[in-house]
Amino acid sequence: DQKALADAIFDPPPPTPAYLAIELPAGVRDVAGEPEAVTANRELTEEVGLHAATLEHLVTFHNSPGFCDEAVWVFLGTGLTEVPHRREGPEEQAMVVLRVPLAEALAMIAVGRSHALVAATAPAVAAWAH
Repeated sequence: DQKALADAIFDPPPPTPAYLAIELPAGVRDVAGEPEAVTANRELTEEVGLHAATLEHLVTFHNSPGFCDEAVWVFLGTGLTEVPHRREGPEEQAMVVLRVPLAEALAMIAVGRSHALVAATAPAVAAWAH
């Protein structure tokens, strides 16, 4: 339905626009041997209470290849169904789910509102748009 799902994470002090960070559902591969697509669906469930019937790999990028070996795999989930949230950590407990249309997410990047987007979110949105 052409909606980008994003988490708004608020860190102390209390939430204000200055502390808003918008991020796509994301997480670390903290289950040994877990395939990237399984991690993506697990994080989607934990953070926004959705399960994707299909995950399409869009792009993999490296945040800082000269510094570390961290890679980000970006998937597009389709056939979404609602499932119970599995929020475990304090950062997940504080999340507010936003549904942002793709056009609006692209506009946020184009007009300089990308300061609210977590670093990996802007290139992920761009990959989804193409």
